[in-house]
Amino acid sequence: MAGQTRLELILDLNNRIGTGLAQARTQIRSEVGGMQARLGEFAANTKKNLASIGDGFTPIKSGLASIINPTTLVVAGIGLIGKGLMHATDRAAEFNHEFRDLANLNLDKSQAELNDLNKMVLNSAWRKGFNAEKTANAYNELQSTAGIYGAEARPIVEKQGEFAALMKTSMDDYVAGTAKAMANWRFGVDKLDEFNKSNYAAMQVGVVSFEELAKVQSTFAGSAASINQTFDTANKLFSLFTVKTKSVDEAATLTKSLFNDLTKATTVKAFKKIGIDIFDSNKQLKQADTIMLELNDKFNKMNNDKAIVNLKNQFKGSEGLIAMIQAATDKSGELRKMLDEFKDSKFNTDAAMQQEQNDIVARQERLANRIDYLVIRMGQIMLPVKEWVVGMGERAVGNISQLMKSHNENANDTYNSYTASVNDQFGHLKNVEGKTESEYKASLKFLQERSDYYYKDYEQKTQAYRNVGFWNTPFLSHFLDDKMNRLDDRAGYERQASLASSRAFKKLANDVQDAWDNKGKTTGATNPPPTGSGTGNGSGDLSGVSDSLNRVVGSASAPRNITINIDAFNKGGINTQNTSLQNMDAKQIEDWFTDMLMRVVNNAELSYNN
Repeated sequence: MAGQTRLELILDLNNRIGTGLAQARTQIRSEVGGMQARLGEFAANTKKNLASIGDGFTPIKSGLASIINPTTLVVAGIGLIGKGLMHATDRAAEFNHEFRDLANLNLDKSQAELNDLNKMVLNSAWRKGFNAEKTANAYNELQSTAGIYGAEARPIVEKQGEFAALMKTSMDDYVAGTAKAMANWRFGVDKLDEFNKSNYAAMQVGVVSFEELAKVQSTFAGSAASINQTFDTANKLFSLFTVKTKSVDEAATLTKSLFNDLTKATTVKAFKKIGIDIFDSNKQLKQADTIMLELNDKFNKMNNDKAIVNLKNQFKGSEGLIAMIQAATDKSGELRKMLDEFKDSKFNTDAAMQQEQNDIVARQERLANRIDYLVIRMGQIMLPVKEWVVGMGERAVGNISQLMKSHNENANDTYNSYTASVNDQFGHLKNVEGKTESEYKASLKFLQERSDYYYKDYEQKTQAYRNVGFWNTPFLSHFLDDKMNRLDDRAGYERQASLASSRAFKKLANDVQDAWDNKGKTTGATNPPPTGSGTGNGSGDLSGVSDSLNRVVGSASAPRNITINIDAFNKGGINTQNTSLQNMDAKQIEDWFTDMLMRVVNNAELSYNN
């Protein structure tokens, strides 16, 4: 094998792989053939048994004649089950994808808590026949808008979703509108019936659908709540404006501007001038509909148009305020009638539910949603299998991508990844401003120690890898210096990760020392080099050299021209008498010297790659 070229080795490996695949195909065909034979035997026996039953009783025989081939039934059944499970896992994955929005709001929760929340969402969908994704969106809206989470959100989602179904509107849109209303008007579950009744009255009295109301109510909710106007009052004024405007959006804008202007000094002064105090005896702002009725009384007492015009001209403000004043001029009684209708409106839950029961489309939708729930739950049980398959695919794609790259490309990718990770964690050490020399040395020592640790780990893994049976040959030992990362993915990656970590810490150590060196140049101060960073003494004492071996001098981005004179490390011999080497034997000194030389080569390689 020593005489083989690399190309010959690769071709030999290709032939072995091809032979293995051919054997695998032969075995699979054999197994499939055996299975087909067993299915054929099963079919024949089944036919024989059915025929014997039929021979004993003619009616049965005639009935059996119409039964499909049992083998076909078995195969079709297996196919349907397999297809159904694949569909189920797809639906589970789709639901989990939608659920991620809600999960992202709860990253502080444990995975067990998120799993419970996932089940809670699905259980709400099952009980009420809701669409699973819309139910997840409803929970999400309640938490993101009103800060209501989990078990507290559940009764709101179910009650409002059910009410939305009765009103033929989107449940997640209506829950979203409810969330905004709860956030603005600060009410809880106990007020939901009143809120729904008010919205129903707005739909009855005004020109607006439930879906439209859910979308535009937030336009005026904030301005109404800010001056203590109830959702009932806001809905009354909004309903009134829907009759007098072209669109619900315009009516919502008028309602908002009215509440914004109602407490302005000019408005308060204008009302006071005509004898209306907009505050009650407790100094609380009256509700806008009450103020409007008092103003309507004033207009009803006027007998000529000039007086009405003069009264209207007392008010200056937005279109919303002017629209309220204009509505108050009504002398036909329609204004009071509309407000009374709003007040007297009643929502008959039983009648609405009866109407929904008579709607076969709505019932079919609930049934379909419940079936969909079962599919999702089955898919969630099977999803780990699909995740395993996808994981295998991801690893296969990653391995193929890795094999298509050269060793240097893989090494650079790994190095860049680990450099970014090290910088994220320890990059702050490069900020040496305000640090003392001892603090700087401690940082540098830490980074150098980490680099040394990972490099030794890299060497150990390399040696262990070479000692494994088949690879332990003279040729492969040399050949795998460049290729073991590609031929054994796991072991190669771990080696490369250790080397990349060592280099990343080394580079950061260089950057820290450069920052320290440049600190003196920037501030005008002179920072002496760290103790022990010299280049050795004339007697051959290398203890001062060992620290400086951990870096290549110069900026990390500067061009380098590196010359290494190995003999300079040992000129004059090694002084073992007055150094830390005096307690070492010859073998230990040799190992120490060899380790230093390896670090020189490693630093040269790192400097070249960077």
